Amino acid sequence: MTKDGPTLSWTQCGDARFFAVYSGTGTPEEVVQTPGTLIDRVWAGDDGTFSYEIPADADPDAVWVVTALDAASVESQAVAAAAPAQHPGNGKGNATGHDKGNGNGQGHGNGTPCKAPRG
Repeated sequence: MTKDGPTLSWTQCGDARFFAVYSGTGTPEEVVQTPGTLIDRVWAGDDGTFSYEIPADADPDAVWVVTALDAASVESQAVAAAAPAQHPGNGKGNATGHDKGNGNGQGHGNGTPCKAPRG
């Protein structure tokens, strides 16, 4: 899951029905366990990619976390948002793959909310 500016992005995996979006301080596990940190739930439906716009008045230092919930509401391990990975390319603007352009394209992220269930 990545945080690029005011947007959280992640992809579907497994059989998640919902994704829970949390915001708080501490480790991802602490954020999820703290009352009042659940911000929203995102329906998975048939989509393969998801995004969540962080509210403009959100704490700029907050840790953003997403978990996946299956049909029985079993919640996955917490995954914290990370900045998109930067791939150096060759610095001459002729990198290959998703890294086209100036050699500093963005990567695919640092985690997915679909980890082993916590419950």
